Amino acid sequence: MSLSPASSATTQLPTHIPPSSASVLLINNELIRLQGLHRHHDLGALGAAFNLRAAQRQLEILRDLGCNAIRMAHNPPAPELLDLTDRMGFAVVDEIFDNWERGKMPNGFQLIFADWREPDLRAFLPRDRNHPSVVAWSYGNEVGEQYMDGAGAALARALRGLLREEDATRSSTASMNYAKPHMPFPAALGFISLNYQDEGIRDSQAYKYLKGVKTPPLYGPFHGAFPEKLIFSSENAASLGTRGTYLFPVTSGISSPVTDETGGDSRGRRVSANELYTADFGASPDKPDRVGEVTPVHVFSAADEAEFFLNSVSYKDGEPWANDAVRTPGEAAKLHLTADRTAVFADGYDLAFITAEVLD
Repeated sequence: MSLSPASSATTQLPTHIPPSSASVLLINNELIRLQGLHRHHDLGALGAAFNLRAAQRQLEILRDLGCNAIRMAHNPPAPELLDLTDRMGFAVVDEIFDNWERGKMPNGFQLIFADWREPDLRAFLPRDRNHPSVVAWSYGNEVGEQYMDGAGAALARALRGLLREEDATRSSTASMNYAKPHMPFPAALGFISLNYQDEGIRDSQAYKYLKGVKTPPLYGPFHGAFPEKLIFSSENAASLGTRGTYLFPVTSGISSPVTDETGGDSRGRRVSANELYTADFGASPDKPDRVGEVTPVHVFSAADEAEFFLNSVSYKDGEPWANDAVRTPGEAAKLHLTADRTAVFADGYDLAFITAEVLD
């Protein structure tokens, strides 16, 4: 953007955020634990073009889930999205570049990376650095240079140097899905960003066809190699992929949990881990053919312990604490439509979302 002497521009100024420790941020002298996800830029069935109300609704759903942090993947987000994260209280890892010189697809960014890496960085950083929700930068996602020898690390340091020329106040990283702690690449990063540790870094038969380094989960070894660096779990295989190995960094206090859920399925509907498990196990209490059969019930709770009651209420310290019921439905008899708002602006962009439910 160029301004004439009589022109003016209005921009936000970021609130200063002191250096973070492990998986928390200190904001206004209050420790904020990051609980987040990795977000692609599409809006489900609406497509990839940005819509303010659709993005706001996504963030509202995520906020209701307890989410307070987002990794933007794998390209700069719409500026309007960062305006929303500023206002709605999300912490953001802002990302640019899905690949560098080593391409992933024949017509990928590697064809123009050498010419455009610096212009793009110098446009991206000034555009977004005044957003108070941006707490860190990511300048690469699963790039092929991560398992090279010194050349990959040298390129990472060069990009990080350009970034620090534009913003020396925030840390930066590049997300890794193959690198090992002893390789040169991780040492070149401001903090450690790891993808798919839950899958054992492709260390399974399912990924034997893929090239690259295959290892077991490496949260512990990375922490041992870089005890002074934050470990950021930047991309996992959704709700079902973080169990087991995921416990180590969380209980050890060395990582910030981030999942690969987008907060909704292709229809923009919220998907809970419980619903995913139900679909995976194929057992549901609303199946009429289960009458008289023993049906497994899987419960996931944030409580210290859980009890099963039939047609009763759970108590804690003598007082009702939680009550949930699942009943076998009757035949589908009607549709129930619910709008998320009662009025929209007639500007050609505003949206209302209608939820359709089949009821007995």
